[in-house]
Amino acid sequence: MAQDGNPAPPPRRESKSASTQKSGRKTFSLRTWVFRLMAFSVVPGLLLIAEGVARLTGVGHSTSFFISRTLPGRTVWSGNPDFGLRFFPKELARVPSPLVLPVTKGPDTHRIFLYGESAALGDPEPAFGMGRYLRVLLEDRFPGVQFEVVPAAMTAINSHVLLPIARECVGHEGDQWVVYMGNNEFVGPFGAGTVLGPKVPPLAWIRVNLALQRLHLVQWLSSLTRSSPTNGQPAAWGGMKMFLEAQIAPSDPRKEKVYQAFERNLADILKAGQRAKLPVVVCTVASNLKNCGPFASTHADLGTADEALLRTDEATGRAAAASGNWAAARDSFAAAIRRAPDRADLYYQLGQSELALTNSPAAQDAFTRARDLDSLSFRADSRINEIIRTTAARYPARLVDSVEVARQASPQGVPGSNLFHDHVHLNFQGNYLIARAIAEQVEAAMPPTRLGKTAHWDTFEKASERLALTDWDLRRVVDNMGRRLSEPPFTTQLNHAEEMDRLRGELRAIRSRRTAESASQAKARYQAALDRDPGDFLIRGNLAKFLEDTEAWSEAHAAWAMVRDQLPWEPAPYYYLGKVAAKEKHPDEALALLDQGLAIRPDLADAWLEQGRLWLEKKDYGRARAAGETALRYQPNNGRILMGLAEVETASGNSEGAFRRLKEAVERQPTLWEARYLLGVQYVSRNQIETAREQFVAVVRLHPEYALGHFNLAVALAKLGQIPAAREEFEATLKLDPKNQTAQEYLKSLRKP
Repeated sequence: MAQDGNPAPPPRRESKSASTQKSGRKTFSLRTWVFRLMAFSVVPGLLLIAEGVARLTGVGHSTSFFISRTLPGRTVWSGNPDFGLRFFPKELARVPSPLVLPVTKGPDTHRIFLYGESAALGDPEPAFGMGRYLRVLLEDRFPGVQFEVVPAAMTAINSHVLLPIARECVGHEGDQWVVYMGNNEFVGPFGAGTVLGPKVPPLAWIRVNLALQRLHLVQWLSSLTRSSPTNGQPAAWGGMKMFLEAQIAPSDPRKEKVYQAFERNLADILKAGQRAKLPVVVCTVASNLKNCGPFASTHADLGTADEALLRTDEATGRAAAASGNWAAARDSFAAAIRRAPDRADLYYQLGQSELALTNSPAAQDAFTRARDLDSLSFRADSRINEIIRTTAARYPARLVDSVEVARQASPQGVPGSNLFHDHVHLNFQGNYLIARAIAEQVEAAMPPTRLGKTAHWDTFEKASERLALTDWDLRRVVDNMGRRLSEPPFTTQLNHAEEMDRLRGELRAIRSRRTAESASQAKARYQAALDRDPGDFLIRGNLAKFLEDTEAWSEAHAAWAMVRDQLPWEPAPYYYLGKVAAKEKHPDEALALLDQGLAIRPDLADAWLEQGRLWLEKKDYGRARAAGETALRYQPNNGRILMGLAEVETASGNSEGAFRRLKEAVERQPTLWEARYLLGVQYVSRNQIETAREQFVAVVRLHPEYALGHFNLAVALAKLGQIPAAREEFEATLKLDPKNQTAQEYLKSLRKP
């Protein structure tokens, strides 16, 4: 009986069906695990098969930095043009600079891989980068040894990109590594201020993502989902101005993640070198402090009253500096800094004041703080350099303290335009100086050589002669820098006007040295360098550009043809050959050569622009317009392309279309003085004299040495009745062009009572 008075249930017996069900459950469970095991083995197998099919059918691309190429009688490594697709959106992807590296290292050859960004590469002219100076210094020091300094470097990359490059280089017979990186940690791929993709994702995510991007199947899937740029990502590469809206406040917590990732990437590069038993030289990264004001400044909200006091302090400081009262300027800027201690531009102005007062340590500190607080972080800051020093000591690696080298080589210990073209890109002397310091560490790590060495290092002059540096190269570089500094964010810098004046002075000095005699000497220098090393395609390319400048078209054609034969996979030689063929009045040959270059690199906007010009000469306005539109699709903010399209519209009789294109050119590239000049002429033809005057004012501001800019401004001013100002502009015209008879006649008429 049950305790509650109810009868107890009979004893329970397990039925056959229940037993079968229980057994079935066991069987089902076992079968599930079998299926799971099969899935774990089959699914990866299917993925491997899919990956193999993708590769066999040409889907995707190689993600290696180097790819093999065949030249007559030998196989070489060159830079992979698709390498950047792993790290950049397709529209913004950078490509390695041209290089040729023998697959098999020759006897008595010492191979050095140089890792870094554009500063390590030698931008704006890699032919005179630190790696090039390093090679000639070492070759002169060790006459019997052949040195290969391989630029494992690219524009706009950072340590996230350089780590896989370094790991790949382990298998390429290197003898030493040199690392000069750190400028792009914030603005390069995965940085806190990048416009090239995601901002500071976790390092583990970055590495898994980069590993997956090596799979051709993943590349194919990514291509299916790729859409037009969004979230402020530029549609095409636009240089540093792309980053204007991606400023990073000094207190931004994401900066710490950037530092941690940099330290980890640098450590892993050094560990890869250690495992390969390769000596590694690590460099701190120098930057322009004196002649590079901050690109952007931000500060915490102070409230209305304190903001007013801050503006007063700053205005007082600037007024004192303008009058030369540097002590008062220093005190005012120091007071302003006490109110806004995170304002980069205030520290820069304080540094200028301390420098003028010859307070060198205080000036160094202030300029350094200005760089470190810059909201557009294009320069390696103090924290980056400290990470480099401590990481090099921990592993250990040989350290070249480039910051200290630059400091000691600069007046009052503040590096500026004495060593730099711009914010971080070293000039020729700067590249030599850092290369010399690296060379000493390379020598210290080299094994003893039976071939002996010389007693002294090459001087800068001797090393530059071996690289065939001439005034024609100098002019090209200064022109390049002038165009670069005419664009934002350089135009926002406090010292922008002074830097533009400096560049104009350099150009005047170069022009005064370029005579028929110096041209003959320059040509001999190029030839002597090529006699020493006929395979140096960078020197041969510079010779070809010199021959173009001196209008020796047939010789330029021959030189570019030799460069093409040395680099048949590169698009640039075909482009230059096409331009020279056009100058030689062979338009059909020029078009064919340009087609060859575009077959290699369809987004080469300059080649499309040149084709458009050639079709315009043939009066084929439809093809000329189509070529220009294609160029514009790849570089939508290039005002020169819009100028070319305006020329097509003018030639085809569409004056309104030409006017619209010129207005668009000025809107998209306000610093393009040529477009402003042509637009001003258009306004004159429409009798809109005041609007024309505004354009000509901009022309003479942007290019003060353009005589016709002053002349047309003078005519506009005269028509507006502004006679004294018109006289000044006619006088400026005659100072630049004394033989301008029309300007003489205008000025004479204006001087009549």
